[in-house]
Amino acid sequence: MKSVLKIEMLKTLGYPIFWAIILLHASFFVLVVLMGANLHINIQEVHIFRLFSSNYMWGTIAWIASWFNLLLAILIIVLTSNELTYNTFRKQILDGLNRNQLITGKLAVIGSLTAYVIIIVTITGFTVSLTSSEPWAGSYLNGYKYVMVLGIQSIAYMSLAFLAGLLFRNTALAIVAYLLYFIIAEPFIRLLIPSGVDSFFPVKIISNLTPAPDFLGILASDLSNVQGIDPNTTQQLQTAHDGMALSASLPVCAGYIILFVVLSGLLLKLRDL
Repeated sequence: MKSVLKIEMLKTLGYPIFWAIILLHASFFVLVVLMGANLHINIQEVHIFRLFSSNYMWGTIAWIASWFNLLLAILIIVLTSNELTYNTFRKQILDGLNRNQLITGKLAVIGSLTAYVIIIVTITGFTVSLTSSEPWAGSYLNGYKYVMVLGIQSIAYMSLAFLAGLLFRNTALAIVAYLLYFIIAEPFIRLLIPSGVDSFFPVKIISNLTPAPDFLGILASDLSNVQGIDPNTTQQLQTAHDGMALSASLPVCAGYIILFVVLSGLLLKLRDL
């Protein structure tokens, strides 16, 4: 097992595109968070900066980080399809590795990238909290569970990307198919599905793990102090909800991760590398 992990790390760290995507991911994520945390916009007494207050910060940062998960998914597609294009998988099998070990190696990369996501989000969050000009109330770890949920979401994004890379083999085609499914195909299919059932689709489940936390509730709280705002409007904002509860979404998401990994294993075992 140690040799498999060592080989996988050497291959992954040797790709220039790996470092390019990680650099883009880290720099843009940190930049967006720091800009957002220092952006004090007051629109008719509605305060945008409150999204980074002590009650909401971890949820907000996890939500921002979730958008950058697509970059890591693209990275997994590139790494996987390159293995097929340059016959790296075939060479490893000829050198004595079996296909289960190939899967283990890629899952180790996914796990390592997930750890990286959790670390960079945690460091960025503490940086924001310690440098914030707003008074900090309560524990610095209040709401930190959203970072752990983000980790599960990252695994789901990258597991699906691994499957896409194996299925389409070609890097460009796999990336286009992956993005089209997320942005167009599944949302269109959900329009044709009865309400309630559409909440169980993979993209819906995965993306809803990290919504902007209580944004509408914050908006409603601020609007309640504004004269001339209909109280029914603020009540509707506070009770608005989209998708399943987190406690229900997590087991379904875990099931999808297992499904993606199993299908990836079947592809590796059945297809000629």
